[in-house]
Amino acid sequence: MLLSEGVPGNTSAEGSLTQYVCLDKAKRPKQAFYATLTRFHFAKDKRPIPYSKGHFSFSRSPAWWRVPASGCVSSILLIAITALTGCQVNDAGDKTRRTFTDDLDRTLELPDDPDRVVALAPNLTEIVYAAGAGSTLVGASTADDFPPATDTLPRFSAYPPGFEKIAALRPDVALATDQVNNPQDAKTLSGLGIPTVFFSFNEVGDVFEAVRTVGRLLGTEDAARQTADSLETALAALHRKTGRAESRPRVLFLIGAKQLYFFGKESYAHTLIEAAGGTSVTADLERTSSELSEEFVLKARPDVIIGSFADSIDAAALAAMHPTWKEAVPAVREGRVHAINGNLILRPGPRIVKGARRMARVLHPGLFASAGSDSQAHKTRP
Repeated sequence: MLLSEGVPGNTSAEGSLTQYVCLDKAKRPKQAFYATLTRFHFAKDKRPIPYSKGHFSFSRSPAWWRVPASGCVSSILLIAITALTGCQVNDAGDKTRRTFTDDLDRTLELPDDPDRVVALAPNLTEIVYAAGAGSTLVGASTADDFPPATDTLPRFSAYPPGFEKIAALRPDVALATDQVNNPQDAKTLSGLGIPTVFFSFNEVGDVFEAVRTVGRLLGTEDAARQTADSLETALAALHRKTGRAESRPRVLFLIGAKQLYFFGKESYAHTLIEAAGGTSVTADLERTSSELSEEFVLKARPDVIIGSFADSIDAAALAAMHPTWKEAVPAVREGRVHAINGNLILRPGPRIVKGARRMARVLHPGLFASAGSDSQAHKTRP
């Protein structure tokens, strides 16, 4: 199962919405931090096509399980789970209710004081903790790995949703994102008495606003506002600092080293690269493929390549994989190839500011008196 950035599609024109799940555990990606599993639609020729809003999806799995996202399936799941649990898992009791409109323009009724919450994507788990509401989480998805406090939480599958395990946690509300979760799943959760709030992350500012929103929903508004304001201030300060640099290197951010997955136009990642003092060479690139061509990289001639790949990948390794780059691509020729923790960029959560800062340290080391271990990067001349 390989990572690619999703290509927006029209499900009504090309086919019905379908979920695909890789059954071959041995071939699932080891890097769980990508955690941006998303929904798929399929074309009339039945080929799975990734669908998302400018972020990431998984495709090309060797073994797929096809589940039509229809009302029939939701009804069957609801009946089965209700039978197993013995009743609707959450009737809200005497809690007062309020209306809320989420990022998909869905109007929901939510309890005023939810104290049992599940986040169905790792970035949302991080956002809940950043909002000061970590104590409300009653479970974590199998992809969650940060913060360390998640280690003690009961686990459930977010994709495909482990409805039975989620229901057993008796949450007052579930938090989801359309870059990871299928909106159709909200119907099943609603039938179990679990309202699901959806978030979208198309811009960096959406992350900060999500922290504030979660704080308002979960009763930690002051702490959430302080965190969001602090993150915004830190990113703005970084932008000002890198603005003093004498030059802005041309940056290619790769999601993988062999397959050249990349951030296309309208991704929030370009804003992070700009704040770090670089210019993304794919910022204006319309998506016609999930991967960059060798020719694009040769023409773009990036000064620096940053990738969410293994620490062992350096300029020499990239040159071995892509021999034509060795002398023609400045980043490879000069040994300016850097690995970075993918969680800090690929997950739209509070740690994106840390990711931008780490990129800034490798782009402009002279601006930082002591980069220390925060850079976590290396370069090697091939």
